[in-house]
Amino acid sequence: YKSASSEIYRLQQHKKYLEAHTKNNTLLERVRKEFGDRSYDAAIVLNRSGHILKERKKPAEAIEAYRKSLAIMREVFGPVHGQVAVVMTSLAATNGSMKKLELARKQYAEALNIAKQAAGRESNAYLQVLESFLVYNANYDDQALAGRLIDEVIDLTRKVKGATSSALLKAYQNKAAFLAKQKKKRELEAYFAALLK
Repeated sequence: YKSASSEIYRLQQHKKYLEAHTKNNTLLERVRKEFGDRSYDAAIVLNRSGHILKERKKPAEAIEAYRKSLAIMREVFGPVHGQVAVVMTSLAATNGSMKKLELARKQYAEALNIAKQAAGRESNAYLQVLESFLVYNANYDDQALAGRLIDEVIDLTRKVKGATSSALLKAYQNKAAFLAKQKKKRELEAYFAALLK
């Protein structure tokens, strides 16, 4: 199971989504036989199916995979759990990419609330949801909100136990990309100067 998951992840990283999707479906069948249709493992594989389908530009199918994963996560963990929040975030991000902005906002708000209740504000689950909400706003919805969220994500990344240096680097890159997109040259230069001190 772990070696198959690693292989699928590797295929995703190399953008071989069709092959990743085929192997993931095979793994899903295996997991369902071994652990059951409503198992945590099945939910994880379904969630990955959603990611692969989204990359294959099949958002409607991705949403269906995320919904199935979310339903199982809720059965396994209850309605308030970090894993529920993370899958809800994938669903929200996909709806946002389909320009279903009102639905995406509602799902992000629910995911943030669940993550906060389940694990607290200084948790990996909350950070993952907040970071995705930032990217969603920067790309589709509210640039001003995205600008306010950037520093919050950076600050939270520094505080969260288990957050990696790559997560912090990603947060810095998001801020730089946002400033560049906003054509705030002076602010961007000052930002990089401050980072290099």
